[in-house]
Amino acid sequence: MSTWQVLRVWAWRGDVLGILTLLAALYVRGWTILRSGRHTPAASRAQLLAYLAGLGITGVALLSPLAVFQRYLLSVHMVQHELLIIVGAPLVLLGRPLAITLWGMPGGLRQGLGAMLRPRRPLRRIFDILEQPCMAWAVSTGLLWVWHIPSVYNAVEANGLLHDAQHIAFFLSGLAFWWPVIQAPPFALSVTLPLRVGYLVAGMTQRALLGGIITLSPNVLYGHYVLVPRLSLLSPLDDQHLAGSIMWFASGIVLLVATLIAIWQAPDDRSLRELIPFSANPRVRVED
Repeated sequence: MSTWQVLRVWAWRGDVLGILTLLAALYVRGWTILRSGRHTPAASRAQLLAYLAGLGITGVALLSPLAVFQRYLLSVHMVQHELLIIVGAPLVLLGRPLAITLWGMPGGLRQGLGAMLRPRRPLRRIFDILEQPCMAWAVSTGLLWVWHIPSVYNAVEANGLLHDAQHIAFFLSGLAFWWPVIQAPPFALSVTLPLRVGYLVAGMTQRALLGGIITLSPNVLYGHYVLVPRLSLLSPLDDQHLAGSIMWFASGIVLLVATLIAIWQAPDDRSLRELIPFSANPRVRVED
């Protein structure tokens, strides 16, 4: 298969497309309900655009020619992962998805899920633990490094289900990493500006370290790319160096921009927290 043929092929998958469509539909319905209830500060157009853009970027990563071409070039696979972790995940969180999506669900389902997320409930306790900066950093960092162990990475390329699990883990690790920075409700953990900046610098450092190891390695780390047909002039080692550079520099630039944004403006979601449908004592009711 030529490079041009690969680039023209989209990896259409009904399961991925269905999930993304369902998430978009629930969010848009919840956003519309809040807007029609005159609670526009809680559901802004910027949030809607950010959320849909995040789902769109996720769809591009999983369904576009990137999902086909990644089998042949590690650098393309790296682009796919970076889109999931440092672009798609933070855009989704900027849409304040959990609260608004719950409002898009049927009343019974919304109340049932809401009850599971009330304070001191087991699921809520899990969220409370994961949103702590140290835990979020440890989980996201651990998943990133484990999936890049050569034996694990080669196994991923040989097993479709494991490959899907890797992508799910990367997207969820992206949500975990960005949550303390973006501080998306309903969980009102207050992370100070210095702590957010330090957290981002720590994230930037560990990603740069992993990217540097991949870039500077004198040997091919991932044997899968030695065995597949070559669709470019890059040797497997040159491709690996390019992939490491993408993680090293591109993700560092994104994290630097995020640090500057965190310094410039802190999030304020008081209006949306008042509309959380599963709070112990909801102060605002919205009819749907």
